[in-house]
Amino acid sequence: TDVDLKDASGKMVAFPYPLEHVTGRLEIREGYVDILNATMKKADSSLTIDGRVTWRAGVGGKALEAGETRNQVTKPRPDLKITARNVPLDQNLLDALPEDRRQWLEKVGLTGTLDIDGRVWRPSAAEMNSTAKIASDSELTHAFDIALRDGRLWPTDGGGYAVSGLSARLHLLPDGMKVNDLHAKRGEGDLVGRGEVNWPHNKPTIFFSGTATQLALDSTLYKVLPPVAKQGWDAVHPEGVVDLDMTYHGGVGVERRVSGLGSGVSGEDAVASAGSLSLPDTRHPTPDTRSSDFDLIIHPRQLAATVQAVPYHLTDISGTVRVNNGHVTLTDLSAKHGAATLRVAGSGNVSNDASDWDLRLAGDGCPVDTEFRKALPSGLASLVDSLKMSGVVSFDFAKLGVRTLSAGMASTSTRVNTTKPESRPVDVDFGVKLSLKDGSMDVGVPFGKVKGNLALEGTVRNSKLAALSGPLDLSELTIGNRAASDVHAEFYKPADQDALRIGRINGKLAGGEVAGQVDLAFPDVGPSRYVMNLVLRNADVKDLTGDSAPDLSGELSASLALEGDWTNSNTRRGRGDVAVAGRQMYKIPLVLGLLQVTNLSLPIQQPFSEGSARYTVEGPTVTFDSLELRSKDMLMSGSGQLNFNTKKVAMTFTTDNPNWPKVPILGDIVQTAKHELLQIHVKGTLEEAKPTTTNPTNTSSTTVDEVTSGGEKR
Repeated sequence: TDVDLKDASGKMVAFPYPLEHVTGRLEIREGYVDILNATMKKADSSLTIDGRVTWRAGVGGKALEAGETRNQVTKPRPDLKITARNVPLDQNLLDALPEDRRQWLEKVGLTGTLDIDGRVWRPSAAEMNSTAKIASDSELTHAFDIALRDGRLWPTDGGGYAVSGLSARLHLLPDGMKVNDLHAKRGEGDLVGRGEVNWPHNKPTIFFSGTATQLALDSTLYKVLPPVAKQGWDAVHPEGVVDLDMTYHGGVGVERRVSGLGSGVSGEDAVASAGSLSLPDTRHPTPDTRSSDFDLIIHPRQLAATVQAVPYHLTDISGTVRVNNGHVTLTDLSAKHGAATLRVAGSGNVSNDASDWDLRLAGDGCPVDTEFRKALPSGLASLVDSLKMSGVVSFDFAKLGVRTLSAGMASTSTRVNTTKPESRPVDVDFGVKLSLKDGSMDVGVPFGKVKGNLALEGTVRNSKLAALSGPLDLSELTIGNRAASDVHAEFYKPADQDALRIGRINGKLAGGEVAGQVDLAFPDVGPSRYVMNLVLRNADVKDLTGDSAPDLSGELSASLALEGDWTNSNTRRGRGDVAVAGRQMYKIPLVLGLLQVTNLSLPIQQPFSEGSARYTVEGPTVTFDSLELRSKDMLMSGSGQLNFNTKKVAMTFTTDNPNWPKVPILGDIVQTAKHELLQIHVKGTLEEAKPTTTNPTNTSSTTVDEVTSGGEKR
């Protein structure tokens, strides 16, 4: 029987695409039917089917297969050629695909126009073992060559389309799809690539290799990345426009099993009982334990980033970033942070639980500000804070190993609360050379207008500074607003102590030599403390005291041993002495505290040439055990107190003339009586005294308010 099709409709079992208004011809014979040019047209689209469907063994030229008897009824054996042009990738076409493929394509939101050339058939016995079936309960298979154009990927999570202008050549089989000559646009970017999607035995995998130029890094792109790529992204936090080279081979997230391929379960039963197969759900991803291989190379065009290990925002980045299976490699990165220039190289392993970085980091012109401190791991930030460092620095970390510990690796007793981006404790091993220009710091003595270098090595454990050592060498600086130079010190912190020693301090100050040592303690609980010992030799009195008297000259030597709470001047305790020699001196300078200088005024009418004092410090009070002033015709000695809180001075002096003749026997009696009768009581007031911290650097003076002699005020 021959049948002409003029307005037929239906749906093939082998490929259930709805057919309407079909024209063509059917030639029906005993045991088979030939389909000749069965064509459906819709607007610009057309679908044509040619081929034969056989249902009796050995008819129509078909060879008998094992177990068959000629002319006995068998399962239908289609062998159809399908040709389609300008077919929209719409819901009708998706519904004609097996459930797992349909769900996958719906998840990525693929749309576009297709040209299709394919075949649907029942494999021969020889083909059975090498040809995948449409479903486990079907004996049919298919192969389609598809040309896609004007396509888009629009993921169903509502994040916006991933790519547009998509074109590719596809080869679709029951268990996979090959993609060749893929071209697409994403904004101003161009994408080129090839790949495969395979889903045998409910284990879907993807292979993709491609490049992208002028690709914008945004949230939509992040959503379509596989989990291993997101870990690399999170470790670098890229922003901007880049060129990419990417290769991925691995599994996709399995939400639920579907078609039961190879399991003996029918496709409908598997769908009804198990659900669907799709790309990874970026909102609620299901872990995929199968291995994957991801390689991403980023070539910056206009890129900014914040590397997780050192969260300092970088812009204008050049160089290369490579992410390979959770391993991030930074090659010759150069970047800006404001006016600062930075260079980064190294690598790190990142995961959801921990990270381990080995970096080389250098920078020029970086301000020591809040962003700089936040970028440092906690232990290094505490060092910068304890030194009260400010200014503009250049640095070179020849070694910077940063390991972010998993939550379970830090004991609760050593965890540190921090506002830094890393919420987990870190271990750091570092070696850094740091240059400071026009900066300031405090190493127990306040340094300003600093020009010089530090070379430090150390470790941080559980976000706390553990060990530290290295020299400080400053060519130019001011100490308490007094010019100094060639200052050297050695930093040393044992790993098992919350203390820092700044030892072997030496340098030039006010024309003299300064030397000493400072120990700083910074326990987790309680205030930070200091213990210092300083010696100053042969300093110029005029430079040291800031006295502008034109004829004043002299040299001063002093020593001071002091300790106390860093934040409370009332806790300081110590001893000091001073010796001064010169001419036209009317005030004796005292070195108190951390280079606090007090010019002690006394009721004298002629200058002295030599002076000395020994004193103790108890909080705000300085007690003078002895104080002597000498000139050619005068010797004045006394004792008393100076209080910075009350701003008062109270002292008692006796005077003598060393040139007076000594009378045997009576001389001592007369001398004692004279001292008893001629005591001078001095009361004074401090001016410009501001002892608000333990390290004031101002120079204060006294004014003589009252002088009494023998009870008579004058």
